[in-house]
Amino acid sequence: MTLNKLKDELQIVSHRGLPSDFPENTMVGYREVMGLNVAMLEIDVHLTKDQHFVVIHDETIDRTSDGKGRIADYTLSQLKSFDFGSYKDVAFKGERIPTLDEVLSLCLKFDKKLLIELKSPNLYPRNRM
Repeated sequence: MTLNKLKDELQIVSHRGLPSDFPENTMVGYREVMGLNVAMLEIDVHLTKDQHFVVIHDETIDRTSDGKGRIADYTLSQLKSFDFGSYKDVAFKGERIPTLDEVLSLCLKFDKKLLIELKSPNLYPRNRM
């Protein structure tokens, strides 16, 4: 396969949104990605205490929010009360953790593919998969 042929087959994938400029795994970052030459988003999802999928890389909210603790120990409503933007910059204060449904809706609107990595799948009930 030649380099030119390979170039035609390659697709650009965004991981965690645009974390160089925006808080990772937030809707503000994902919305920015929609305007770029990106074919697909790669996201990580975790299951909340009340069985909702949320988009976040880490098993805890410690690094990317003003809260502490494991995602599996919080309900979606509780997680939505935390600030997931200020760790990057005060300009992003108030960014909330996105749900899988929110990110999927955005991808559908802009005709982008979605690659989902299930984090800690051993914790998920089989009927949720």
